[in-house]
Amino acid sequence: MPALRRLDPLPTHELAIRLFYLYDHFRREPVVDSFPDGTQADSALVDKLAYYLWFAEYAYEAGTEPNLKKVLASREYHLNFAKMSATWGEHQPAYYVATHTEKKEVVVAVRGTWAVEDVVTDITALPVAFDGGEHLVHSGMSASALYLFERLYSLAKALKDDYQLILVGHSLGAGAAALLAMMLKSRGISNMHCYAFAPPMCCEPDLASTCSHCVTSVIFRDDIISRISQESVVALYQELVQYDWEAASKNEDTHPELRKYTEMARTVAGSRVGSWLGLSAFTQSSRRQAAANSPALSSGGSDEAEEGSPKGRGQQFPDEDQGYNPLVPGRVVYIYRASREDGTAGLGRVVTDGSCPGLRRIHLSGLMLADHLTDSYFEALGSTNPTKQDAIAKEN
Repeated sequence: MPALRRLDPLPTHELAIRLFYLYDHFRREPVVDSFPDGTQADSALVDKLAYYLWFAEYAYEAGTEPNLKKVLASREYHLNFAKMSATWGEHQPAYYVATHTEKKEVVVAVRGTWAVEDVVTDITALPVAFDGGEHLVHSGMSASALYLFERLYSLAKALKDDYQLILVGHSLGAGAAALLAMMLKSRGISNMHCYAFAPPMCCEPDLASTCSHCVTSVIFRDDIISRISQESVVALYQELVQYDWEAASKNEDTHPELRKYTEMARTVAGSRVGSWLGLSAFTQSSRRQAAANSPALSSGGSDEAEEGSPKGRGQQFPDEDQGYNPLVPGRVVYIYRASREDGTAGLGRVVTDGSCPGLRRIHLSGLMLADHLTDSYFEALGSTNPTKQDAIAKEN
């Protein structure tokens, strides 16, 4: 990855303290997006997304095939097939197929990361050519999609025109389901749509945009899994390098424990022990000079900013340095942190695509991982998790 290799490395201790300060800044001032001219998701779409999210969520919660069959039956779906566990080293995910005869609907739900076998697929992340073409995609998810295609293509072809094939998944399962949808669409399967919840960036921009007619992705607020790419990591690193953490350390609103840690670090760095450990002095001026002398760190953006505020957000390398920088696939419903008229934070739901700037940067936030969970997505869609509701009802 050329762009990453070009970065001027920060000492580990300095990188850590910059991360802490930038994180603390966004704790106090979370990222707020605005889409004044954007198309807001209507209530019908939001309700549909909440409905299909349950199928993706229950791929985790089912536990056993008999239980899955029983719960699906309570929703008037018939379980046709279930693979309850992933296969080690083969990128073969767990999934199930269910049919609702009255709705004339077949749902395929692909489970996300749940076991070590799934983690192997997650980290098999080198770009590979997709489906015999030129576009590059996430290799592990591509292998998972191919596995599913080989088992479901005959079913998709056999469906009558009045039946709809619905593909759903969360996280890893969302990426695999989205790539499967593209495979099916390219072979003439039209009565089909994929709802991908919290998908990773898994396909090149051209491919991500051309599948908008068959894939709807949903991204919630600060979800980091849907934002990790070479481009977003480089942008975060640039932001860390240019961040004036010394000014932030003097800010009275900075967390007191962080300020206390900084004074301890300064003392150690300036001592003989610090010299023996190879710790550089904590000086912002030296880092600014290094950034000014490095094209990779100084491109785009001014050094002028308010004291203690992040700088460099949204900077990018020239295209020739980008390498493989995938996007979230399809049409995207981005549920973002919005500012209400009274100044408090609320949620907005805009229909956009993977090139949206708000989806191509990492939000340092205490919610980065929590916002990836299915429960958070139910909340973001103005709904509650039916599985949790049933459990509470049984307890009472």
